Amino acid sequence: MEELEGILKRGMLTISVTNKCPARCAHCLAESSPDERTTLTSSKIEGIYLQAKALTHIKNVVFTGGEPTELEDDLFNAISSISVDGTPVRVVTNACWATDEQHTKAMVTKFRESGLDEINYSLDDYHAIWIPPENVIRAYRASRCQGFAGVVIAVAEGPKSRYNLEWIKKNVDPEIQVTHPDIQYSGIQNTPSPDGTVYQAAVHGYSRVGRGHRMRSDLVVLRNNLIDMDVPCPEILDQIYIDSEGTVGACCGIRITGNSVLSMGNALQEELADVYARATSDVLLRAIHVLGPGWLLKLAKSRDDTVKVRDGYTNICEVCEDLTTQESAINVLSRAREEIESAIHSKLANVTIPVSA
Repeated sequence: MEELEGILKRGMLTISVTNKCPARCAHCLAESSPDERTTLTSSKIEGIYLQAKALTHIKNVVFTGGEPTELEDDLFNAISSISVDGTPVRVVTNACWATDEQHTKAMVTKFRESGLDEINYSLDDYHAIWIPPENVIRAYRASRCQGFAGVVIAVAEGPKSRYNLEWIKKNVDPEIQVTHPDIQYSGIQNTPSPDGTVYQAAVHGYSRVGRGHRMRSDLVVLRNNLIDMDVPCPEILDQIYIDSEGTVGACCGIRITGNSVLSMGNALQEELADVYARATSDVLLRAIHVLGPGWLLKLAKSRDDTVKVRDGYTNICEVCEDLTTQESAINVLSRAREEIESAIHSKLANVTIPVSA
């Protein structure tokens, strides 16, 4: 556990401030909808931030959802409080509020006056069913030259997507810079424009988790050998994620409600330091971080053939959801605790331990 603690950074705090959203996208990993009601107040958000700050050095805070603007003034008060403390804040929004030029300009101005550092606009074929893409165009253009550090269009795309990078370059900004997971992991940074803002399209594939679990395979890009690559998850335990009920999650890529593995505690009921001390000693969480969810899912499958494994995966989030939501897999792995612990220690010592049947 001590070895793992030494390599964890936990520099980002992501808070899903509400699960309420005017959209009910078919691929939503958070399974947000207009029917949801859970929200965090600004005082609770600020309390969570102070706990996180006491735990580690927080380099930036991300507000996501659901749709964060559903919080109204609570959102802007939280942005102001944290930004005044010197920590950059990012908001991920679907631009549902950008219904005309007047409303769009007013909202963008309010974000900047609150001290918001970066704004991300979500766009893809599923969002477009609920939120007109013209909203994103208006919001993006209104955000230019306003002093943001970053203005981002976060676009999910697949083989049959209409709203993709090509559409953005044609309809929104032909000069927009591009980033995707491979670029991010390489450490390459996009350069600011002459006005000081980085304008970029953050492109990623669809992930069949949450409400999108049963998305058709022809709508995604499958990596058929992904489960055999034993890819570790660098985000598990290495980011601080809190949902709109205060639940502390091991990551933000999978909805943690009802997930006994990835739900680690509650920041409104106990100290984050205690949650993470307990979570970092959890063998499955440590194994996902070090060995990868694929390694664990294969081990579970080898011991219990009722454990389900898909023919192909788009990313390790899908593997991890299959792993952490199957009781049969969790039961198998709980009985293999010592074997998994041994594999973790060996991996950290740069020794590869194969999965045995």
